[in-house]
Amino acid sequence: MYNFIGLALGLILLVLTLFFYNETLQYKNKLELTYQQVYHQNQMIQVLFNTLPQAEVRGTLENTIIVTPKM
Repeated sequence: MYNFIGLALGLILLVLTLFFYNETLQYKNKLELTYQQVYHQNQMIQVLFNTLPQAEVRGTLENTIIVTPKM
């Protein structure tokens, strides 16, 4: 009787172990796919960033600001 209970518990643990191992593999595959997508998006952002023209800033000093203390 005890051998049957031990065998049944062993089989249940084996099934649970295989189930959780399979779930872990699925999460690993999803994580790798997400990593590849993020890497590809990062490469696209770098390409787009490098194709933007450089900004040219021209400043003129039209009015001077004079600060005087009032006491």
